[in-house]
Amino acid sequence: MSSEQLLSIVERHAPDEAANETGIPGVQLYRISGPMPTAPAIYTPRICMNVRGAKRVYSQAGIHVYDESHCICCTMPVPVDADVPTAAPDEPVLGVSIELDLALLRELVVGISESQGWSSDDEPTANAPEGLTIGPVTDELTTAMRRLLELMGDTTSRHVLARSRLTEVYFVLLLGPLGSALKRRFGSSQKIADTACYIQDHIREPLSVEKLSKWAGMSVPSFHRNFKQATGLSPIQYIKQLRLNTAATELAAGMRAGEVAEEVGYNSQSQFTREFKRHFGHTPKEWASSAGV
Repeated sequence: MSSEQLLSIVERHAPDEAANETGIPGVQLYRISGPMPTAPAIYTPRICMNVRGAKRVYSQAGIHVYDESHCICCTMPVPVDADVPTAAPDEPVLGVSIELDLALLRELVVGISESQGWSSDDEPTANAPEGLTIGPVTDELTTAMRRLLELMGDTTSRHVLARSRLTEVYFVLLLGPLGSALKRRFGSSQKIADTACYIQDHIREPLSVEKLSKWAGMSVPSFHRNFKQATGLSPIQYIKQLRLNTAATELAAGMRAGEVAEEVGYNSQSQFTREFKRHFGHTPKEWASSAGV
């Protein structure tokens, strides 16, 4: 019953294509009314849960599919490719996206750890990169998500209860199948996850492995090894892919190639064009044109 109620809420409050604001900080609903071809994207720290239809994400670890039965947890910025295999105006893909409130999540991890003797250094999943994790949607998560979204219709309730209902969602996630991935964000993966966020926030600046390893408080070999375990990419590969994926999305949104090159940290327009074409098979201008810009 909760899943049907949740679908009804999302369908009613997500009339517009793509993102729909909910009035709850960090929470958006999305609607996709047609198939979307594979395109580059950046998945930032968040939980995404479809209530209808499926999305596919391609990363270094392989293909991740999330649908009505599986949600995706991203604990650090990860450059990916993504698509929507099937969708139609009368059967759109509908879902919920919650940007992770890391301060609130950390508070809950500490509280549960003190109560239950948790360790935030749970084992990684089968040697897979830790930045993206797929987990089953439980009845408890569906109920908590429904209770959160029910606040959208009442401004006062939303203002007073949103944080407590969001806390409930995080609590259910931490005690469920995705709990280990979320806990590691503040344990064995914390330094790498924080560094990945630092890279995204400073993407316009020169970034070297030496500088990043020093920022993370690790030796260069240790940083390189841990970073690749967490992301599936070496630090240099990660920086380049993050820059190029960001550039591709900015070009598709209408930004000019020269502006994009500077925005993602390229001092040389010719180098940017060369690397963009090598990675995507099109020049930045060709890419923008194919996106209808």
